[in-house]
Amino acid sequence: VNPSNSVVINTLRKLFCTFFVLMSMQLSAQIPPCTGTFTPTLIIAANTNASSLSSTLIVGTHVLIMGDFNVDVSVHFVRCWVQVSGCATITINQFRSLTIDSTCVGGNTGFGVVQQRWNTIRINPTALLNVLNNSYIADADTAINSITGGSFFIDESHLVDNFVGLRISPFASTHTGVIRNSTISGSNSLMAACSGGTISEVGIHIVENSKVTIGDATINALTQIIEKQRDGILIDKSNVTILGTRIKDINYGLSGTNACVRAYSNNANYTLTVGAITSSIGTNCQMDDSYGGMLVYNGYNTNVYNSTFEELDNYGIAINPLFSNKTINIKNNTFNDVVDGTTEFEIYVNDVPSATVNIENNTFNNNATNFLGRAIMCRDNTAFFRIFQNTINDKRQGIRVNNATGSEIHSNNITGLYQVTGCYGIYVSNNTSTTVESNIITGLAALTSGVEPVGIIVDQFSQLVEVNCNELELLGYHMILYSDLNYDYFDINANVMTTGVRGIAILGDNDPDAGCIGTQGNGTTEFSDNEWLGAFGPRWLFCEDCGASGVALSVFHVRTNATFNANPNNGSSNSNFITATATPTTVALYDCSGKGLRNENTESMPDWKSADFFEGSHENILYQYNAQRYQFLIETNIPLGAEDSTFIENMNGTNIPALYEIPVLISGNNIAAAEAILNDIEPQNELEELIVRYYSIYLDKLTTEEFTLIGSDLEFITYVSELCPGLYGRIVGFAQGWLGIESEPSLVSCVDQNSKFANNSNKLATFKIFPNPILSNELFTLSGEIITKKGKIYIFDLFGREIKTIDLGQGYFSLKESLPEGMYLIRLDQENQIVKSFKLIVKN
Repeated sequence: VNPSNSVVINTLRKLFCTFFVLMSMQLSAQIPPCTGTFTPTLIIAANTNASSLSSTLIVGTHVLIMGDFNVDVSVHFVRCWVQVSGCATITINQFRSLTIDSTCVGGNTGFGVVQQRWNTIRINPTALLNVLNNSYIADADTAINSITGGSFFIDESHLVDNFVGLRISPFASTHTGVIRNSTISGSNSLMAACSGGTISEVGIHIVENSKVTIGDATINALTQIIEKQRDGILIDKSNVTILGTRIKDINYGLSGTNACVRAYSNNANYTLTVGAITSSIGTNCQMDDSYGGMLVYNGYNTNVYNSTFEELDNYGIAINPLFSNKTINIKNNTFNDVVDGTTEFEIYVNDVPSATVNIENNTFNNNATNFLGRAIMCRDNTAFFRIFQNTINDKRQGIRVNNATGSEIHSNNITGLYQVTGCYGIYVSNNTSTTVESNIITGLAALTSGVEPVGIIVDQFSQLVEVNCNELELLGYHMILYSDLNYDYFDINANVMTTGVRGIAILGDNDPDAGCIGTQGNGTTEFSDNEWLGAFGPRWLFCEDCGASGVALSVFHVRTNATFNANPNNGSSNSNFITATATPTTVALYDCSGKGLRNENTESMPDWKSADFFEGSHENILYQYNAQRYQFLIETNIPLGAEDSTFIENMNGTNIPALYEIPVLISGNNIAAAEAILNDIEPQNELEELIVRYYSIYLDKLTTEEFTLIGSDLEFITYVSELCPGLYGRIVGFAQGWLGIESEPSLVSCVDQNSKFANNSNKLATFKIFPNPILSNELFTLSGEIITKKGKIYIFDLFGREIKTIDLGQGYFSLKESLPEGMYLIRLDQENQIVKSFKLIVKN
């Protein structure tokens, strides 16, 4: 047995912990006080090896360590008071352990009052440190220092008044160390460091580790505390998960570069996760009473889940900058009374090229009127921002996105905007193809004068911005749309605006060659199905500074807008800014349910024609391309050609409309209708097969009182969650959401799947089997595609005997099979070549 193996280390650790917990229960003496008179009954001379001691089990004793102490055999302090002389180091050798149980370890002139710190407890590789049962380690430069994976188990104990509580030095594998239910508390900066200089005051310092977890996912409580430090957890080029931890009273307001959690690195693919994506407690992590919450820059995929940020002076989460192609998930968090000025922010994501940023289901509360900062600020012209279903209460400013392309700001609820200058709900500046949809924005009270706050602002240099299906109430301006020489154009559809002063304003820059909004070769601004309700000021829709006298202004289509009252106040004699078109009175041009898109002929487009349905689903790449093309033709009023009519006809013969209808029926609680459609579907390709089985399981969940995801169903959902998301689109997202995970597909998996589309001409076939393992005699699926000629599937048992042969024709195949318990080899051959083979495990 290799004693360096992590399994061995964990087993030894559990044995040690169990033995000493039992022993502590049997001993009757109380924990010695760590203050008062220290009378050593055991003196360990400098440079002593533990093997020279008369006993390595030391119970109820005052111990004085006069210098460096070498743990070359396992040592156990139980209910002791241990004092360590200045700059001494306790070193745990490889394959040895030190247990500190119900024990205080501190400086040698009195606990907490030393003039010279001692150095550290050094855990060498394969060594183990246990700190258990209300133990204290104090007065050190670094209380605990794990070297190259040296393991530790710190439970219900305290690291106090150290410059660094826990340091985890470089380690290229998953670190086995555990710290949970413990406190790391402030340093006394008057004490001299052993290095002769200043050491950063850090609760936990993690340097170049492959994977480290702080806290314990199995403990369902917020019990661990880090407090009174310059940085709570400082992370350098490491993959780190933080669970069940509260970090508070950090930095003392001395520097803007410190934070409760601070992470930095080079251009590498590191991941920082704070909180669990699923948590049965209300708060998985908490950061409060500090200068800043999280400060992350240079190279981190960042996940923040189910955590609370409270009473922070300057920012909640700041990510600035990152290297390319990172993923940021900030979901299900609560921000209370964060930031107290007009320029600070609760979430700030800046300079994150090509990143995917999801800010979802967070709540922002400010219970004091002096907290008026911005809730969410994002900007980068190559990043994708998805800001979705956040609740923002009593803020000065809600959401701002600058210099971005293709972002989505959807379904946020922004309430209680203040009636002071600079207040707004959503601000989009220099954006292209951004959608602002289905948001609710409400001011604090009914206005009698003034034009603040503003609901939605679309600032200059923005193009192709869609503002649809928003509900805006008790505002000065409901919207302000700025224009410039680019003749930007927007879609403003189906918004409901209730009680305000100015309605919608279109503002130009008064350039003699500029209109306000218009065509300029890109398309016509749409303005349809908007509705004004309640009391308004003198202008519901108006424009100004749109060009000098006599300059023709661009066409602005206004159709079927309820209670429309336009005032073309453009500051010139030209009044053709608004041109009303033929207006049907019974059919809405824009349907907020997503079932209709803008269409000059007022024809409602079926669900499956929406580009949103095809997003990321490359199994239907031809449909995706044609659907987007068809939508473009409709929006730009170009007549449909014969090939487009053929495409529509072909689509109506597929399962795509039915598959899209199922989640619509489920959301409307029409389970019986969803089941009926599901039972009638004959899947035509692998993606449809996956979707059908997923919804079969999901409908069971909805109709079974005590549903539990187990067996082959669990294995199937796990299989789907690990597919390449770029190819399998939303079905992967559904599966990941159900499991509460965000799995990373293997690069090989994505390459294999991509090759199906990128290199069909050179690939004979594709082949998949799922689920795997499978229960005895339960159906599993063999699926794939034969690109040229014919193929065969062979099923062999463990002894190489051929169980079954299946002949295949050219094209897509999907076969259902079952087998008794055992292990099987399933192989696909084509043209006498082995294309692919799998081991299949069938269990009882």
